Amino acid sequence: MSYTALLTHLVNVTRTSMTADGMGGYTSTESTIYRRLSARFNAMSARELSIYADKLGTLAGFTVFLESHRHGPMLKEGDLLVKVDDGRKFDVLLVKNWDEHDRFLTLVCAERARKVE
Repeated sequence: MSYTALLTHLVNVTRTSMTADGMGGYTSTESTIYRRLSARFNAMSARELSIYADKLGTLAGFTVFLESHRHGPMLKEGDLLVKVDDGRKFDVLLVKNWDEHDRFLTLVCAERARKVE
């Protein structure tokens, strides 16, 4: 089994940017920059939670493995991952590129709270 076969979820990557509002000010807009990327979500162990809480100053909760390509996704902290299947949203807190060939990315993410209806 290949590593790519373990990437069982699809995500859209959304980035927030500032756009001129035409009246001398700026407004924030969200735009989807990448669609349907293969990813794998893993809940963090207690040890990982304590390490990243100390490093980032916040609780992360999830490690996301994402397939990348040399000229593909250039993700950064502050981006938003939206799962295609259930719409859950995850804030990217840290981007770790551990692969020498820029093929896979590891992201440290926190899930956004969902609105209760």
